[in-house]
Amino acid sequence: SDHGDLSVARLWPSGSCNLTDGYTAGGFTSTYVSTMDKYSLTSNITASSHGDLVYNTILAAGQSSTDYGFSSGGYVPGTGKVDIINKYAFASNTTASDHGDISTARALYGAGQSSTDYGFSSGGHYTDGSPINTIDYFAFASNTTATDHGDLIDNMHGMSGQSSTDYGFTAGGQTLGPPEVDTVVQRFAFSSNTTATDWGDLAEVGTSGAGGYQV
Repeated sequence: SDHGDLSVARLWPSGSCNLTDGYTAGGFTSTYVSTMDKYSLTSNITASSHGDLVYNTILAAGQSSTDYGFSSGGYVPGTGKVDIINKYAFASNTTASDHGDISTARALYGAGQSSTDYGFSSGGHYTDGSPINTIDYFAFASNTTATDHGDLIDNMHGMSGQSSTDYGFTAGGQTLGPPEVDTVVQRFAFSSNTTATDWGDLAEVGTSGAGGYQV
């Protein structure tokens, strides 16, 4: 059902949430924007502005801790930056702060996952369009460069990201070779640095650029 509207219509924002509210960050209207929106998960209203990212950013991956939202990677036009991790407080409407960098700079279409203490950024592609398989993780509590946490099954971008208590998941996405748009669901452990495993397939044809959710 229709749950309301964003404060600014946009393509390609990143998303995060806490127990009561959802947040969207960045995106593209007729230009690139840094706007962050906040909307209630329980009531159908137009979202309100919640501040701004450090840069105007599109197609970043979103992560969530208990008290903060994160937006990692993505494309920042005119700067060459593709690796920044933004951090913003759920409780206050302020400009985000630079929380470090992901280890492998990726411009577009990475997937985001979250454990209790860490954020994960999976796959994506470089500015030349070459997809990658890297899974990064970074601590929510400290501002540092992310480290390599393993690999996806293949070089992929455009996956949706999901999180359980102990595992991260990606669903769908694209490679540059057949089948290009994939149906695979991949799973990786938050606790160990390993290559992801095949967790099954989507019921329908493969998708790219879909949204991911978790309870």
